[in-house]
Amino acid sequence: MFMDPIYPEGSSFNFTYFSRLMGREVVDQSGAYIGKAYDILATQAGIYPKAVELLINRGFIRQRFATVPWVTLVEINNRIRLNIKRRAIKFGKLKDPRIEISLRRDVLDQQVVDTSNRRVVRVNDLHLLKVGMDLMVAHIDIGLKGILRRLGLKSFFDLSASFFKNSSYVKKENFISWKYIHIISVNKANHNVKVSMPYDQISGIHPSELSEIILDLGSEQKLALFRGLDVEIQAKLFTEIDDGTQKFLIQGMEMKENARLLAALPSDEAADFLDNFPEETVVQLLSMIDAGRAKKLTALLGYPGDTAGGLMTTEYISVSKMLSVGDVLVRVKESNLKSEMIYYVYVVDENNHLVGSTTLKKIIAANPGDNILVHSATKIAAVHINDGVKEAAFLIEKYRLYALPVIDENRVLHGIITVDDILEHLINLVWHRKTRI
Repeated sequence: MFMDPIYPEGSSFNFTYFSRLMGREVVDQSGAYIGKAYDILATQAGIYPKAVELLINRGFIRQRFATVPWVTLVEINNRIRLNIKRRAIKFGKLKDPRIEISLRRDVLDQQVVDTSNRRVVRVNDLHLLKVGMDLMVAHIDIGLKGILRRLGLKSFFDLSASFFKNSSYVKKENFISWKYIHIISVNKANHNVKVSMPYDQISGIHPSELSEIILDLGSEQKLALFRGLDVEIQAKLFTEIDDGTQKFLIQGMEMKENARLLAALPSDEAADFLDNFPEETVVQLLSMIDAGRAKKLTALLGYPGDTAGGLMTTEYISVSKMLSVGDVLVRVKESNLKSEMIYYVYVVDENNHLVGSTTLKKIIAANPGDNILVHSATKIAAVHINDGVKEAAFLIEKYRLYALPVIDENRVLHGIITVDDILEHLINLVWHRKTRI
């Protein structure tokens, strides 16, 4: 094996690799052998993890371990020298470190999320930056060179590849900066989860891309990533992933986590979400969210999933027929609904009967003092609450609608079905049929 020096004498700034450090002899201040470097424990104080402890092991069949503060290191070269005596170091069984990051356990060979390129990658080695005696993780190595380096074969392959000047192996170092890397680590000993996930970076990833990332992860990492996300991002992501993954995540979360997610989901998705639980759990979850929302969801749960009532959402804008255009615009501005929910404004009487419908585009161009009915259509395409999906799809296609009101036999407005809801249902129906063929 080629043992090139890690840091030249007198160097205060240099790079090395985690794989080159591990296995190096550790000696005390007099040069007496202590053991071998086994792991580096780091803390995420800033953007880049900084080494705070060195984990040493000795023995072969019956291994023993000890940690020493990083500040005790005085030389890092072909061997690592400490400024303390060997007898001051106590060895014992390997314990779960209290430090934030164990580079061997939490990072090396782990799947991590690269938010720069929006993908899941495997860590083959770590590229470390030494400044003075401080050591920080600068990059992860996801390339072939990282694997060969750990096997002790990199020098042989470097020599062989040097005869091929245009070889991609020679030209390319496959590094990713640590600032784009997010650890998803599960400690099986105590089931603790570590997720490094800055909100500003992960929130910039579209939910459909994030769903592809989560599907590339192993089961434990899927759950760890999802639990580490902000609940608003969880809700967006949840609507993008398949039913099987949804059920897996739900089963892995605690009741309080599921209640927070339930409160953040659109009402139609929330109703589907509750279908995954037994009745007693549904009652418990509904008791943990806002009473008004719980009441709406309870109503939605009474309809089969293949009917208009089962597909509808209760998130829409309805206004009194007595309001002016100006008052309606204020109501729209105060709403917190998605764009497809506010494209249409539905006009109702004092008993919530549907009497008119208009669009946001129309009322923006209207005189603010006009009554809302002046700018509303009174002949409205609507679907009955017990009608099937085919009827709803037919009306949406016939009238080129983005959303369709759902009414009962008395024309009382209960909700709306968006074109997205119809498409999702039909796609799922076709997909399930294909899988049975």
